[in-house]
Amino acid sequence: MIGNFLRTAVLFTSLALLTGTPVHAQAPSIDRIEIVEYGIYSVDRHVQGRDPRGINQATATSVRHAATTRDIPARIGTTFGFRYKIIGTPDELPITLRRVVVFPAPGIQPSSSSKRLSRDEFAVQARIGETNYMFYTLEDDFELMPGIWVVEIWYGNRKLASQTFTVSKPGEAPSMAPTDSEGL
Repeated sequence: MIGNFLRTAVLFTSLALLTGTPVHAQAPSIDRIEIVEYGIYSVDRHVQGRDPRGINQATATSVRHAATTRDIPARIGTTFGFRYKIIGTPDELPITLRRVVVFPAPGIQPSSSSKRLSRDEFAVQARIGETNYMFYTLEDDFELMPGIWVVEIWYGNRKLASQTFTVSKPGEAPSMAPTDSEGL
């Protein structure tokens, strides 16, 4: 009887080892974000609704890079941002990043809100080693705010990337924005 018990215990232990059940999962190590391209994009947007502050939330498909520029026309339907790659280990491990868009002062004011917003942030699911896009689409009149817009990527309390864009009304000369980007 004890022999059967030991054989069963060995069999279960062997099966657990063969199925690859991890004893300890490897923690992510994010080295940096590499900005691959930036500028204006053409996308097919699928609006999912407005968040509680009045900003549209959407997904994008059929992403196409239209122009490499940091000068963005303040026109409804303009999508701008950058494509980036997450450098770290282990490859393909899912992580949660935070996208932050800092609006020019005094901020934007959605028509459904009595308060101005200085920034927009939300969580983004990604995988280490993957190349993704970080966008903002001007969809409402209240978003046609000229000035310096900053798009950032954060992992926890670490800013991994930052890109500045100058949004200008058509016919106006863009103000001078910093021309460097950070891939920290």
